[in-house]
Amino acid sequence: MAQIYHPKKTSTKMIEGAAAGLVGGVVVALVMIILDAVLRNGSWWYTLSLLGSVVYGTAEANVAAVGAAFVIGTLILLVVFALVGMGFTSYKPLFRRFNIPLWAGGAIYGAFIWLTLFFIFLNAIKPSISGMINQIAFFIASVLGGAALGYWSGRPDAPKR
Repeated sequence: MAQIYHPKKTSTKMIEGAAAGLVGGVVVALVMIILDAVLRNGSWWYTLSLLGSVVYGTAEANVAAVGAAFVIGTLILLVVFALVGMGFTSYKPLFRRFNIPLWAGGAIYGAFIWLTLFFIFLNAIKPSISGMINQIAFFIASVLGGAALGYWSGRPDAPKR
């Protein structure tokens, strides 16, 4: 008997993309916490607090001491990656068309998001932040988060429609 193809609704795709983006955001946050702890002599909160200082308005010298900036920075990162995951659902057919595994496509997408987030968004809002964030660590975290996003959205137990 032939199977009938029922495409997913757009809202279902967006919800699944947001969930995959949250997985990627958690990976980015954890990688940044680990890299900050190793590279900044135990200051594991530094980068996420610095991201939170964009909205919270704390001075750069006091960023590491403010817990609210860390929470806000983490929330900003999770919201951005939820939106990134929603955007990734639009590119999944392109990666499948060229036989690129979704985890590799997600890693490519994560590198592009790093370029956009770091060079355009953060430098436009707060130009002094580019000298304070470890760019290589942020790139590594974004690529790993993108790979996790891609893997989660194309995992084998996910229903294919």
